[in-house]
Amino acid sequence: MPDAGVLFLFDYSGPPDVGQTVVPALYRYDGASGALSKIDGWFSWGVAHETAGGIYVPGPNGRMDLMRWDGSRASDQEFTACQQEPGYFASWCSVSATGVGVGYGSHTGPGPGPFTGPSCPPAFIRLPGTARSTSFPPELCVQSAQVSADGTQILVIDFARQASPGALVGGQCQPGYGTVDNTACYEQRIWIMPVGGTPRRLRLSPALPEFVFGELSPDGRSAFGWHLGILVLVDLVTGRTTSLAQSQRTGSPRWSASGGLAFVRGAHEESWINRSVVVVAKDGSARDIRSLPDNGKSAWTIGLAPAWDPTGQRLAWIASPASVAGSDAAQDYLAGRGVGDRRVLLSDLTSEPLEIRCGDGVAEGVRWSRDGTTLLLLCRRLGARIGLFELWLHRLGTAGGASAPIVRGITWGGVDAEGFAPDLFFNTAWSRAVATGSGSP
Repeated sequence: MPDAGVLFLFDYSGPPDVGQTVVPALYRYDGASGALSKIDGWFSWGVAHETAGGIYVPGPNGRMDLMRWDGSRASDQEFTACQQEPGYFASWCSVSATGVGVGYGSHTGPGPGPFTGPSCPPAFIRLPGTARSTSFPPELCVQSAQVSADGTQILVIDFARQASPGALVGGQCQPGYGTVDNTACYEQRIWIMPVGGTPRRLRLSPALPEFVFGELSPDGRSAFGWHLGILVLVDLVTGRTTSLAQSQRTGSPRWSASGGLAFVRGAHEESWINRSVVVVAKDGSARDIRSLPDNGKSAWTIGLAPAWDPTGQRLAWIASPASVAGSDAAQDYLAGRGVGDRRVLLSDLTSEPLEIRCGDGVAEGVRWSRDGTTLLLLCRRLGARIGLFELWLHRLGTAGGASAPIVRGITWGGVDAEGFAPDLFFNTAWSRAVATGSGSP
């Protein structure tokens, strides 16, 4: 199927449609030839970044690697975004769509102890086209760092280099502090740093001592994260925090290109109880998509796995009916009836949704092509427990809503008893999601 482009997928089983020994493996599907091939020598369980040139994945020895869309590994001379200097790679690396790389840690390890202060691994910024990286200011003891998609802003979490004696109570650090040796505590700090500029200390208001950052918005002006199971939106200019809702076991929220956010509200152990997709505008106002005009689709009250189109104007998500008292929801999910009767809904958030199905199966995930004309669907075969997942292509605007399978027999850990499906963004990389045209970039 030529317009499918190129797909990479990480599976836990043997070759799809065979299902032999359970080992992690990377497969490549080439739409031009229809060939599915296994690629040896890769040890990651998922995709770190997609770019027009290929995908970034954690490779051997804990370092980052770049795999081109043709299935070859880029040389160290070509893949520089995650190198501190020639031959020295970061253990963790964030790369913008513009090619700015921010790395920290080293795949050679932090060196021998004992520690006499917070562990401050090597951390650097690498601009495209430069021969070497630049270091962060020496006062920062970087623990994590990520760059915005537009390559303009860096979010840094660090430890103060001087211990805070009063923060150690009963052998444990107070919230907002960390330790490496259980004898001293160091303040955890948040910084915003323009690429090429000076870091600015950010203080959250109200303060959330156990807050964990998630992902930056595309323009680096906002971020989301979690505080005690609640999804929180952070204004990175003012530090203002807005608690949105309980959001656990719901997959990662999705930023739109225009700065909106879509996430799944809910915290129940089962996916078919009290879960709905919520859209947050750039101004922070939130809207449950169940308020959309639905033309009789109000029974589809459960929402999962939202995905924005490239313009941020249309949203696709997985919808199904809620559980009914007295029914066996787990069996219904496996059989694809009731709570398991899942399908894709697509809307511009002003009109009734369009429904898209997976043939005789059910839908579990969705992604958009970069040009907004095609969807990649994660589908599930009814009643199956092994080799149950399939990848389908759906062409929007085609008479009859043409959908077709392109890869079958994917295991991805088998069926989940609570109905949570694999994350299509983490387990696959799709050339059409980052580059126009149908072939590999």
